Amino acid sequence: MTSDSNDFDPRTFFVESSEPENWLNMAIALKHAASNLDWTKQRDFSDWRYVPIYRMLMAFSIENLLKGILIIEGHGAIEGDKLSKRLSNHGLRQYADDVSGVTITKPEKCLLDELQHYLMWAGRYPMPTKPTLAIQIRHSKAQRDAELALGQRLADYLAQRTNVDLGVETQPENDFT
Repeated sequence: MTSDSNDFDPRTFFVESSEPENWLNMAIALKHAASNLDWTKQRDFSDWRYVPIYRMLMAFSIENLLKGILIIEGHGAIEGDKLSKRLSNHGLRQYADDVSGVTITKPEKCLLDELQHYLMWAGRYPMPTKPTLAIQIRHSKAQRDAELALGQRLADYLAQRTNVDLGVETQPENDFT
């Protein structure tokens, strides 16, 4: 990447960024950021507010994987000169329902429904926009493991479809990528 702003073409960047590989790479980066807040890794996080931030990052990671899969399955990323309307929101369940090449189970969809709260407000703000959206902030090892397993399956599928070699990063001790 060059530091000369005269070489930067926003339209070229926009089109190139829409490639499924870039959605995969962003998902991996988000997962790595989340792993720094993973309470199961014996870090000293006495502040419970790291939990919703971890879950928000995991939700964003999974969202990127689902969007990358939709793109590789033929759903256009760009309409005219902007991100397609289909990919312009944070509807994890809708994206999960729309992918066809990988099966997402009912329990995984329920997990996505829960992650949706963290993506929309619980990982970013101290309260939702209205009381009916409030949830109990929680995270169990089972939920963590389910999030990582779903993310791994989606990452493996997208990597295989885009011919991206995830290399050693996909070893179990590294969770997904």
